[in-house]
Amino acid sequence: MRFLHISDLHWGKKLSPLYAYNLREFIRKEKFDSILITGDLTQRAKKREFISIKRYLDSLNTPYLAIPGNHDVPLYPVHLRFFAPYLRFKKFFKDELEPELITKNVCVFGLCSAHSFTSSEGRIKKSQVEILRKKLLRTSPSQKIIILIHHPIIYADPTDRDRTIWGAPLLIDLFNELPPHLILSGHYHHRFFYNLRDFYPKLSKDTYLFFTSTSTAERGRKKEEGRVGFNVIEIFEDIKIDRFISNGKNFINNESITLKGNYGREKTFAL
Repeated sequence: MRFLHISDLHWGKKLSPLYAYNLREFIRKEKFDSILITGDLTQRAKKREFISIKRYLDSLNTPYLAIPGNHDVPLYPVHLRFFAPYLRFKKFFKDELEPELITKNVCVFGLCSAHSFTSSEGRIKKSQVEILRKKLLRTSPSQKIIILIHHPIIYADPTDRDRTIWGAPLLIDLFNELPPHLILSGHYHHRFFYNLRDFYPKLSKDTYLFFTSTSTAERGRKKEEGRVGFNVIEIFEDIKIDRFISNGKNFINNESITLKGNYGREKTFAL
């Protein structure tokens, strides 16, 4: 299967129409089984932003899964933020905060880490982890498991403040018991990847985390300031991740990573 991982679209004032157009042309040319969107679809969770991004995504003629990010929870009005933070997102995205895609060979599970009690950080509750645990228990050892979550579950960038989600230890414990193969995230607005075992050596298996840059907004950070990017993921016997970055009007593949091996639950894979 072939997936496109995009994130942090920030549809609104921060949107780059040129990058949005180029991304659409790239998708139409390359063809994907599904698009995986890890949050921050809008800039300020305004109704007009949701209308516009929904129209754009539907125009791609490709199935997609989307989870909310912190920017998809409205700042105002206050009553909406604290009493119905996901109302607008759910109205436009099938009333699903944690969508899933299940095929014979791949399972994708979304996690909602956005909430209304901070402006940017994330949170995972025990109830969410229990639901995910039940989903993972239903998977087959032959299936590749992908988790979508907007916020980082580790302190991924030591040059920035610690943005690790509240409740991260609950997920780490779960992934020790039932390890996924990939975790896809955004939020940082620049790209990097890690093996979760580099942070938690006692984990039973390897799990790789891939962060992508902002994909349609000129909000890239660090070396990617003013640029956008995304990941192309191909899953067959191996998992291949091609990492694209904008170069003027085009996107270039400037990094390819292949995770080789048998991805069954009983065997680990190596970079």
